[in-house]
Amino acid sequence: MLIVTTLFYVKLEPGLDFLQKQILLMVLIYMVSDIEVYIMNEYFFVVSGELESLPFAELRAILESEGIEYKIIDVLNQVIILKCSSDPCKVVAKRAAYTHVCCKLLFCCEANIFDINSCMKDVPFDSILDGKSSFLVEVKRIKQYSPHINSVELIKLLGENILKNSGKKIKVDLTNPDVCFYGVLTEENFVFGLCMAKIKRGRFNLRATHLRPYMHPSSMSPFLSRLLVNLSRARANSIFYDPFCGAGGILIEAALIGCRVIGSDVSAKMIRGAMYNLRHYGLDVNALFIADARLITISKVDSISTDPPYGISSSTMGSPLRKLIYAFIENASPLMKKGSYMVIATPLWIPLEEFAENFGLKLVESYLMRVHKSLTRKIAILRNM
Repeated sequence: MLIVTTLFYVKLEPGLDFLQKQILLMVLIYMVSDIEVYIMNEYFFVVSGELESLPFAELRAILESEGIEYKIIDVLNQVIILKCSSDPCKVVAKRAAYTHVCCKLLFCCEANIFDINSCMKDVPFDSILDGKSSFLVEVKRIKQYSPHINSVELIKLLGENILKNSGKKIKVDLTNPDVCFYGVLTEENFVFGLCMAKIKRGRFNLRATHLRPYMHPSSMSPFLSRLLVNLSRARANSIFYDPFCGAGGILIEAALIGCRVIGSDVSAKMIRGAMYNLRHYGLDVNALFIADARLITISKVDSISTDPPYGISSSTMGSPLRKLIYAFIENASPLMKKGSYMVIATPLWIPLEEFAENFGLKLVESYLMRVHKSLTRKIAILRNM
């Protein structure tokens, strides 16, 4: 944080006595010294190409939940460039399901060798590599963009520029470099920066539904479960609730980011299964109980994410789905703190915006996700305004 002191030329009105002038001067000094200016550094993130705009929504939600101010500079295919008030890479790497790489931006230019060479000359590699003995350059091509550029030749060119401009003896290390430079060819652009973190997506696969002690065919994957948690703006030590918790997949992901989790389900079998699964991963749960989501009375919570039953392998216990969702939102809205979020996944045909407005909630974002030819899932983000 930078504290800025500024000199002012102030013309005082005639007639002010000495004491009044002194008081005015003290007020001006206090006002100026209290101004805080945040240095906004630029970062870029490479995200999954699986779910169109949902990975970007997840990233923004993580930053908002962690209190990191940001400004969107550009959105490219599978790449977003942001200005951030503090380094977001560590928290994004810890939480995100659909972000692959986090980088500090060095430059973004048109994807041609002339512009890339020109931008490389302006990068202060000497200071970046100060005290370092090795580096690595990686380049990722999104889809088939920039076919005129050979990625192997580009890596070689970038490496030669770094060696030339660093002004010191430094070697390339392909296995354990001190510094990793990362470039992306996307659309008509080349984005280049310092790799700050890579997300180990394999850790999610270790929690795949078929590897849990209790498995149910309607359970969401750990990737989607974490996505729903992040979209709810949940954060460590906040109270997170899933009223249709099923086998506990969403609760597992919320507990892993440090939430105090509460889960309920109308099925006693599901509650037992959720407890087995949470214990299997060494996770604590604040409360896990049998309840009808239409009739729950608990204290207010910080965030809600849920995936109500609607698939072939799920049961609504004889209730028409539309009525079930309506009654749930009616019951859940009083449980939400002001400004808090609810994320709910439903079939496309459920009129969630209409339901939300009836109970003082606002639909702030919604996304469509095709599950199979007969089911398109809508992921809606509701907020208690």
